[in-house]
Amino acid sequence: AVVGPRRTVGMDVVRTSRPPSRLEGGGFMIKDILAAFSMKELDPFLLWHELPKKEHQRGSFPGGPMHPHRGFMECPYTKLMTSSDGRSMSTLTKNRVKAGGVEHKLSPEPGTFELGKVGVGMEHEMLIDESWSGSLHAFQLWVNLPNANKFDAPYFQNAAPSALPSVTLDGGATAKLGATRPRVERRLADRVRRRRLAVR
Repeated sequence: AVVGPRRTVGMDVVRTSRPPSRLEGGGFMIKDILAAFSMKELDPFLLWHELPKKEHQRGSFPGGPMHPHRGFMECPYTKLMTSSDGRSMSTLTKNRVKAGGVEHKLSPEPGTFELGKVGVGMEHEMLIDESWSGSLHAFQLWVNLPNANKFDAPYFQNAAPSALPSVTLDGGATAKLGATRPRVERRLADRVRRRRLAVR
């Protein structure tokens, strides 16, 4: 991870780091991308985890059992999720969010991005059938909410990759966007002021 201040052209490098790995959830491996940086440097960003691209054997991925959160935005992105036998992941996953007395069921197909304002609180889980084997690569970003929004009602939006606008970045890379950018229509919206984290 490289964190630096915003500039009109380019970016000043403050410090570089190699993300440490550790077990999370029910026992799956993650890389803690922002672990080397202080909360003061990152505010309002709380964490950014990567589930590194990996081919999982049958029954080897424990998932994340039901657990609570409160007071931030959670932004999971599923870059890759396939089944080695060709079955749809929607039939193999049990992804539930309980918030405000309502239960939401999510399907993490490849390229899916979720914008969730946790606010006053929610519970969620991400479980995969023990018969599954295949590839998985995903990211999880948490963004702190302002004090004025910490007790807002929970609000969740799921966007398929076909609904997200694309832009071409410097150097030719292409990015899918869930937030607004000049002349790009956004597909996900909320009433919380956006902040920018310069990481590459």
